[in-house]
Amino acid sequence: MREVWDQHWWQDTVDTITDRDILYMVDEMKLEYIVPLIETMQGKVNTIEVGSGSGRLSCFLASKGYYTTCLDYSRNALRVAANNYLMMENEGNFILADAESLPFKNGSFEVVLSTGLLEHFVDAQLVVDEMARILKPGGYFISDIVPKKLLALYMSVHRLRGVIVSTKLCRRGSEERIYEGRLSKGDIKVWLRTAGLHDINVFAAGVIPPPLPLVGVIPNGKRARRKYNALAYYLKPFFKRLDNTVLAELFGLYYFAHAKKPDAKVT
Repeated sequence: MREVWDQHWWQDTVDTITDRDILYMVDEMKLEYIVPLIETMQGKVNTIEVGSGSGRLSCFLASKGYYTTCLDYSRNALRVAANNYLMMENEGNFILADAESLPFKNGSFEVVLSTGLLEHFVDAQLVVDEMARILKPGGYFISDIVPKKLLALYMSVHRLRGVIVSTKLCRRGSEERIYEGRLSKGDIKVWLRTAGLHDINVFAAGVIPPPLPLVGVIPNGKRARRKYNALAYYLKPFFKRLDNTVLAELFGLYYFAHAKKPDAKVT
């Protein structure tokens, strides 16, 4: 799995900031949920994104003045994250480590994030427990989880350009499996309760159009893609209003979850 992510997913990626595509827009929508939570906290706020990938969401937080750390076990993912920070003239920390054994003391961060991470574990409880362990009392656990649902459309779109994503990844003529669990809102709540978190809120989100591979597929593909993305951005407020609705439960790309670690007991 490490080799798949490192050498066959992130190896050829330079950054994820230049292209303001639909997935970039989705991260902006997530940020609109995250920032109001963090703004309720006083003092210096240190955040860490576990399994950060390109770290785009953390880079957005760094632009707002938060102290951010990106952690991943893929060197190439961290390279892409560092490029994102450089392009946006931000500062951050980049740590090569495994999500199942985080190299930090208990209570090291005010905010612990993950995005598109937990669904890739057959049992994510260990990762959630580790994230909760390094979270300070009163701090926020924030995650979005992309379960194995409504992926047929996205997979068929990417097959148009010969790439199978989400459940399989093409590799030199063969296919490497990337595990993605079929998860419900209830499954996620169990993880968070078991980790000792409270004030748990989990809702479906991400009713968005698929990121179409128009370049190289149709004439004037670059121009068509720009227009397609511009239309998606224009409709962004409409898409966000669909979050936490029945439509989002049926067609949303991900679950957004947040919870708090109980304050330390006074003895």
